[in-house]
Amino acid sequence: MIKALIFDYDGVINNGDLARFRFFQQAFQQHKSKLDSSLFPQTMGKTTKEVFDQVIDKTIPNKIKQAVLDDYHTQYKKQSSKYLLPITPTIEFIKEYQGEKKLAVTSNTGRDLVFPGLRQFGIDRRLALVVTKEMVACRKPNPEIYLLTLKKLQLDKSEAIVIEDSPVGVSAATQAGISCYVFLSLINSQSDFVDTPVCGFIHSKEDYRKLADRL
Repeated sequence: MIKALIFDYDGVINNGDLARFRFFQQAFQQHKSKLDSSLFPQTMGKTTKEVFDQVIDKTIPNKIKQAVLDDYHTQYKKQSSKYLLPITPTIEFIKEYQGEKKLAVTSNTGRDLVFPGLRQFGIDRRLALVVTKEMVACRKPNPEIYLLTLKKLQLDKSEAIVIEDSPVGVSAATQAGISCYVFLSLINSQSDFVDTPVCGFIHSKEDYRKLADRL
């Protein structure tokens, strides 16, 4: 019997990866440089450090990169509520859900960005548990964050369902032994998950309702 629905944050509740990327684009432009839109898929699920180490063009001077990073910490992170891109179907489902299943959130993102978003969306008090990156040693695709979530909810892996949006997140959930569904938005597609063991896809609030009623 399923007793909990566990939601990823970025890409399922808030389009955080896209919001961050747009901020970087604007910041690089202000510093007379450019971040090409084609790079966005490579930034999904990565930390900001990983984005700058692995994705940002190596030809961009370090001085400019550091200036953009400074802008990120002084503007984006300190005023994160200005940059939220809410994912309405998930938020509305969480607000309206009246069933007995526990609702939880796990995220590779830090609590300084996750909790303000959950509060602004009005769903923080609807959640039984929120697990952020500070609570684990290893990030997704390592399964640690989902294993910790199960432990804190006092549930077996067969008693929960995960909703993710990226292959990295799906890998973390399935390695933890938890069945996983994928929320499809404008920035991912079913073709991204051809080689991943997903149970199905969610597009709308009605899909969430049908899933919760069926489980």
